[in-house]
Amino acid sequence: MDQNYISYGKFAKFLHWTMATLILLNYILGLTLEKSNLYNFHKQTGLTILVLLIIRVIWRLTSPYPGAVESLSTMERYAAKLGHLALYLFMLAIPLSGILMVNSYGYPLKFWGIFTLPAIIGAQSDSASELISKVHEILANVMIAFVALHILAALKHHIIDKNEVLLRMIPFGRKK
Repeated sequence: MDQNYISYGKFAKFLHWTMATLILLNYILGLTLEKSNLYNFHKQTGLTILVLLIIRVIWRLTSPYPGAVESLSTMERYAAKLGHLALYLFMLAIPLSGILMVNSYGYPLKFWGIFTLPAIIGAQSDSASELISKVHEILANVMIAFVALHILAALKHHIIDKNEVLLRMIPFGRKK
């Protein structure tokens, strides 16, 4: 394993791990909403993920980040780019579908009690609300499958390939 790898910066790691934690938490909350009274917390966490995504995209576009690990094949590099793009799209689509769902049921959406978001759509029919709800659920389930693949790929690179892919993003990894 190359000990001279270049790690992601502290802020990039903070965004990655904070969002990962919130996404997993919100997924679990989503699975238990029928048995709990945590709808508001689920909505607020989803909005927070969306805000962090916007910050993350701006950071990604304006800050340098490590290039691809040299030992990766062309196919692995391509798969990594597609996988990351898919995760970013899910991180956008899921909160947006959640906002549409809340709007379609006619409920106001406040961001941690600070301000109310304007409605994107007015109240719709029950069937439209149910459709948006189902889309939101499917997107969340598919994203979790992509998250699992992301984790498995990172572990494969670390355990089998013995390269620095995982080490570059772990919170306590060093920057060289």
